[in-house]
Amino acid sequence: MLKYIIKFCCFLFLPFISFAVEKASEIPIFKPYNFVKLEAGSAIPTPLGNNTGLSAGKTTYTFGIAGGRKLDEFISLNLEYMFRGNSTAEYYVPGQTNDNNTSWTTKSHTFMMNLSLDLMPSSRVTPYIIAGGGISINKPSTYNQFDDKSSKFAYSPGKTTKNFAWQLGLGINFNASETFSTEIEYRFIDKGTVETQPYQTISGKKPTAISPIKGNFRDNVIMIGLKIKF
Repeated sequence: MLKYIIKFCCFLFLPFISFAVEKASEIPIFKPYNFVKLEAGSAIPTPLGNNTGLSAGKTTYTFGIAGGRKLDEFISLNLEYMFRGNSTAEYYVPGQTNDNNTSWTTKSHTFMMNLSLDLMPSSRVTPYIIAGGGISINKPSTYNQFDDKSSKFAYSPGKTTKNFAWQLGLGINFNASETFSTEIEYRFIDKGTVETQPYQTISGKKPTAISPIKGNFRDNVIMIGLKIKF
């Protein structure tokens, strides 16, 4: 009797089993691929702070290129280069002329190793998070400060430095085809500090030693990107 029951159950469920196997065979198998990404956007500086006497600089442009590999459905690794254009932070003394001010301009070249985690990998619209670390070459210009005693400007030459840099971000990837996709991202990037040489010059006087002027170098960045897969 048991034998007939088993045969009947197999006969009854055989169509469902066949349907499930057929559908499973239709699910695409993920294949790792390489990619290149071109990106551009705006960098919104945070306050320089420390002993600079300056708040946030003006919004500037940024662009970059990245090359990497999609390792599985969720994880990607890439190497990235980003250039951040000059941004000038200024401070004007209230009630005084525009000559009575402090200003400092900075730019950077940043190299990062990034890890990206897709949150909905099978969707045509894929949100993801990104984290990375690397090196930023920070290039500040001369720090200009009005000197009340001499009624002249004091100049502190900028110092090019290499700093540890890191970033965290969120993005959305729009898969247009098997070859192309577009992205929109927000990132917070910490590039260490910017600083001056340890001396200051006032017009007509010899350079004098001072403590270096240092500021935080951090940006809120919004970018769009084009990813080419191969």
